[in-house]
Amino acid sequence: MACRPTPTSEPDHQGPSLAGAEPGSAGGSPARFLIAAGDAALEEGRLDESRRHYEKAAFLARETSEPAEEILALNQLGLLAERQGALADAENHYRDALRLQQAAGDGWNESLLRTNLAGVLLRRGALEDAEKEARRAIELAPAEQEPGSHAAAQRRLGKVLLGEQRSAEACSAFATAADLRGRAGEPYDEAAARLDLGRALLQSGDARRAVGELSRALQNLDRTAERRGRAPFTAEVLDALRLLAAAYDALAEPRNALTFRERAIETARRGEDLELRRSLLDDGIAAARSLGRNDLVEAWRSERSRLDLPR
Repeated sequence: MACRPTPTSEPDHQGPSLAGAEPGSAGGSPARFLIAAGDAALEEGRLDESRRHYEKAAFLARETSEPAEEILALNQLGLLAERQGALADAENHYRDALRLQQAAGDGWNESLLRTNLAGVLLRRGALEDAEKEARRAIELAPAEQEPGSHAAAQRRLGKVLLGEQRSAEACSAFATAADLRGRAGEPYDEAAARLDLGRALLQSGDARRAVGELSRALQNLDRTAERRGRAPFTAEVLDALRLLAAAYDALAEPRNALTFRERAIETARRGEDLELRRSLLDDGIAAARSLGRNDLVEAWRSERSRLDLPR
């Protein structure tokens, strides 16, 4: 059953964070400095150090009656716990932050917290509760006033609905998010939502429309890379290329599918995931052989053999 995107605006984040939301006006408070130090450590993969900074920030903010900073520190602790797979801890941090946020009465930040909570509940398999949180997050951040928060919540709702096998509704949520990000001139976030939309369309059997959405996602990833003056986003680009190959397979267009498999193999060379490269090469070899592309078969078999050599 094909899904029709609803013409709405949507802000979508892969992992919405209050760090950019600037809760309160603490300026250069000690708690805020600790949170910034935690964010820097997190970005560099120093997770234990990051946790210590966030925990100190939460304690200090509590002692000095700075609820905005305590909420922010708890949210970052939740994000860190998610990253480490400690989902029960992440849920507790988000719920603690929500209790403080509801007392503060800031619907925008409450929306972001509920979006994060919905993500944890989704990963824990509590789909009904996750849907409730995502829908409440949408209500708290009207698209006209808070398009970014609304888009993030719509995208999270789409993931929940997809988990419930409600593909048509998921498509609507993802399309809303992509549209909002596009209107806001946020190509990376738009690309993420269109990747989700393309995946949902493919799952629902609408491969032709999936091709269109996935192609737009690739374009937006290229635009983002150009803006930032950096190499393309390998993981996201690979996602789009593999999904495009699958969509063309579904459309019985093997030559187009092979084109995107070839691009995926080239893109994967920029990364360090050898298992992924082996998988892509095996898939590409089979596809190339079926089309009589012996040049690609031989080249990819040689590359595949080199990957198996001891390093």
